[in-house]
Parts: sequence; structure tokens; C-alpha cells
Amino acid sequence: MADLLARRIALLSNPAEAVPLALQRANLLVEKLNDSAEAIRALEHIISDLDPTSVEAHQALRRVAEAGNDWRAWRAWRNGSSASPPIPKSESSGRWRSDALYRDRLQDAKKAIGAFERVVEIEPEQSDALAALASLYAETKDGEAFIATAEKVLRKTEDATQRRRLLFEMAGAAETMLGEPRRAFELFRRAYVEKPDEETLGRLEATAEAHGLWEDLIKVYAGEGARSPDPLAQVQVAMKVAGLCESRLQQPARAFTVLREALSHDPAAEILLPELERLARTTKDWQGLLDVYAQVARGPSRAPGAFFPALPARRRARNRDGRSLGCA
Repeated sequence: MADLLARRIALLSNPAEAVPLALQRANLLVEKLNDSAEAIRALEHIISDLDPTSVEAHQALRRVAEAGNDWRAWRAWRNGSSASPPIPKSESSGRWRSDALYRDRLQDAKKAIGAFERVVEIEPEQSDALAALASLYAETKDGEAFIATAEKVLRKTEDATQRRRLLFEMAGAAETMLGEPRRAFELFRRAYVEKPDEETLGRLEATAEAHGLWEDLIKVYAGEGARSPDPLAQVQVAMKVAGLCESRLQQPARAFTVLREALSHDPAAEILLPELERLARTTKDWQGLLDVYAQVARGPSRAPGAFFPALPARRRARNRDGRSLGCA
């Protein structure tokens, strides 16, 4: 029957006569033969070649496209149909929001995902489809797919605020959906590299605190030091790193080394010396402390008697030549 109708349509020269038969054929293809793809082609033929203003053809195309999740056909209907509902003013004045429109019509996230995935197969860089897919993957808690799609959106996004939001959302998905805190930390770190502010640093510190990622946080702090030419900032970074080494990693000797290496930024040791002396008492690294005193003594002048307050009395003893007696 469908083939017979096709032959009859081909013989007609008057579009007004051909349209009813073409609509009948499209309906037959859907209702009896379950061939929505051929029905869509038949309806598109009506709109493109027979009667572009046919309300029935436009409405039928919309119904068949939505029922079959055929995004390409639905988009063609939405962009070209004079019979389709008018686009709201808020949307017509901006970009076409395919994700919201199509998802609202389907009202089924999984069906919408399938539709948008087919769009991306055809147009891998289609911005609206990628944004819609990312939102839908997040809605359905598919963390891996969300992060992969958000990465594609991120490559096409220049606005700093939008990039930051995407990176935060990707980090949240990595931590909560995938249970990969180190991956989440790395995504927060990327956001921090783009915009090193207190909010992002706070998220890095909170993630490290929750999952024990202290070495990762130390690398972030070290990166802070590398970026800053300010000696005071360098000293503050060293203090933070030393604090993590001592309190979180239980490595006071490493903390001592970190602060000692930072003396080049605090040559008078006005900030670092008290901490170095305290750590020397904890680690019993008296030779290391003597070396610190010697290093500081070669720097800016200090008041007489300012050195060696942390050493035990027996280590401050001197022989008749005034030389240190060494380790007791």
C-alpha cells in the first residue's frame, strides 16, 4: 500500500492533490509498518517539495520525530516550521536553547541523552548539544560521561566564570559520583591555576583534609611559592608546608628542612628561627640548628648574644680557644 501511494504521488503534478496522499502514506508508514525513518522522509518531502506551509505535515513531523527520538528531524522541524510554537522572546533574543526545548518535550532524561548523543555523532562540536548532554549526565549521575562531556564544553568556553563553574562541577562529580578524590583535587587545582583565589584554595584544602591528600596539597603550596617573587610570601608558603609535614605527615625533620631552605627569603631569621629552634628540640637535630645559626650569622647583623638560645648548656660550652666543643 505504501509503495502504491508513492507511485500515485509521483504521477501527480498538482501539489495540492499530492499532499493528502503523502500524508496518508506517512501515517501508514508509522501506524502499520512501524517505519518512522521512512515516514520522516515522506513528511520532509512534503515540506520541502510539495507544500512548505502544510500545518499537518509540520505537526506530523514533530510527532514522529519526538516519538522516535530523532533529533535531526526534530531540529529541522523546530528551525523551519512556520506551524511550530513561537519561540519565547527571552530565547529568540538570545541563542537557540535546544537542550531545554527538547528535554522539556521528551520529559525523559535517558531518551534525551540518546537524542543528543546522536547529534554529537553528527556534529561533534555542537555547543548546545554538548551543554545539554553534560547537564543530562549530571542529572542521571553518570559522572564519567559528565566529566568527559564537560571537558569538551570547557575547551569551547572562554568566559572565566563559566570555566570555573564547570571545573567545580567536574570536581564534585569526581568526588561524589565516582569516588575519586584525587581526581577531584586535580580539577580544583586546575581551577586554582586559572584563578588562584581563597575560595578555590579552600576547596583544595577541604578535599585534602577529607581524604588525606597532604602531599598533593604540598605541591599546590609549592606552586604558590614558585609563582611569587615576594620573600614574605615565600616564607609563608614554607611555614604552611612545614606545618603539613609536621602535623599531618608526622615528619618534623622534613619540616625542619623546609624551613631551613626558606632562610634565603628570611636572612635575618626573624620569622623562621623560633620555629626552627622548636623543631630542633623535637628532632634533637642540634647540628642542623648550629648550621642554621651559622647561616644566619653570615646574614644581616644581629644583637650580641642573640644566637644559640635553644642549645643545651653543654653544647654551648667552649674551650679555651673559643671553639665549640661539638656534639656532647
